[in-house]
Amino acid sequence: MVSYYPSYAVYNDPDMKSRSNIISFNDSSPNAILNISEVQCKDDGQYQCIVGYMNSHGIEIGTQTETSVYIQVMADIPEFTIQPANTTLEEYSAVNLSCSANVGRPGGKVTIWKQSHISDERIQLGNSSSSVTDTGNCSDYANLLITYNLSRSDHGFIFGCTSKNKHTNDPAPSKEVGPRTILYGPSKISFELRPNKTNYYVTDVIKLTCNSDGNPKPTFRWKFNSTDIMENRKYTFLSENATVQFTIQYLNESGNYQCYVENFVNEKYMNKSEYVALIVVEPSTTPQPIATESCVEDTCSFMETCYTNDDTAVCSLHIWKLISFVFITLSLILGMATLSLCLLLRIRKRRIGYINGGLQMSNNKFEDFGGYADPKDVKRPYTHVVEENEGRDNPYADPLDIKTVYTSVQKSAASPIDSSRPESTTTPQSLLNPQGPENISSNTDSSSPGNDSHSDNIPKPPNVYDDAWV
Repeated sequence: MVSYYPSYAVYNDPDMKSRSNIISFNDSSPNAILNISEVQCKDDGQYQCIVGYMNSHGIEIGTQTETSVYIQVMADIPEFTIQPANTTLEEYSAVNLSCSANVGRPGGKVTIWKQSHISDERIQLGNSSSSVTDTGNCSDYANLLITYNLSRSDHGFIFGCTSKNKHTNDPAPSKEVGPRTILYGPSKISFELRPNKTNYYVTDVIKLTCNSDGNPKPTFRWKFNSTDIMENRKYTFLSENATVQFTIQYLNESGNYQCYVENFVNEKYMNKSEYVALIVVEPSTTPQPIATESCVEDTCSFMETCYTNDDTAVCSLHIWKLISFVFITLSLILGMATLSLCLLLRIRKRRIGYINGGLQMSNNKFEDFGGYADPKDVKRPYTHVVEENEGRDNPYADPLDIKTVYTSVQKSAASPIDSSRPESTTTPQSLLNPQGPENISSNTDSSSPGNDSHSDNIPKPPNVYDDAWV
């Protein structure tokens, strides 16, 4: 390009001479300098500096060094279009995304992407693979065209394009369009059932939620075994009919609960349906295992034992504890029954003894009209005997002795009971007058002062009148 000599230089490239200047070396400055004032794309490349001289033998001796020069050009904002340009599109619609840009020097690329309105992450849809260099204005051009099928997940996304090269700093020049509204029918239905278990029982409260998405927002309908469920005192609808809540009242509420989801997309009817089965059974008499937090916490009852199943602590009925409980309970019941039976037999035997003793006493004949009954005999009538004592130790007789003793004995051996009268007809008059009612007057007369004919036949107790008889 340029040859340097002491104090002057010669251009070998006429184009370089018109847009540069040179400074040659001399004794005061050993440097050879080339200043390019108007840089062009063709100036990009490798430059060499060769230094040579002739020795004393006329042989040229030289050395060289080299360096590279890169011409850097910033990328421009790309041109980006999407066809069709409608902002509202149906699911599965195909759109053409087109992007072109001057990516600068050294050559770069363009990238088409999409981005959610709730996230800063850009999802790449495609990159340009090559660029076209224009040396006239020192630029590289890249183009990209892709066809993209929209899905419901693209609802609310924006689409854009970016141009850049290896010297471009972020944020790179870009252009975007959107967001786009995607219309779609109901999505696949999923159910959320609370409580979630295999079998249900009467009085269980069920909360059944039907999950499905759609744009426009879908409507929900419920059926039980193909019969429409209407909101009433039994069924309560929540979340715009997406959730139904009710209480199981009968066993015949087992069956399929169906959810119907519907909407219209550009006047086209779209729908989906799915069902979940509920099984209502009678309560089991055998307790089912109950999941607990940990066996270490010992949350099981005394009739249960804790074991681990799939890293989960479970309480289960302990059969031997149940058998022991039943055995002890039956033993206590049997023991109480035996004790009660023994007490009843003892009471019965005592009553039989009282009856036999009374009969024996009624068959004995006593002649004890001269004694006095002790008032204490009232408390012990079961002795059936008033102690005979000629000394008459008990001067005060209790009137109750007449009922307890004299009603059951014959008081006079000299005057036997009239066999013509039944024993059951014994009266107090007969006891006091063993000769019968017809002898009352004679007995009364015999007690008169002038009549002693019968005074020796029936002895009378002395001191008939006493305060103890009052």
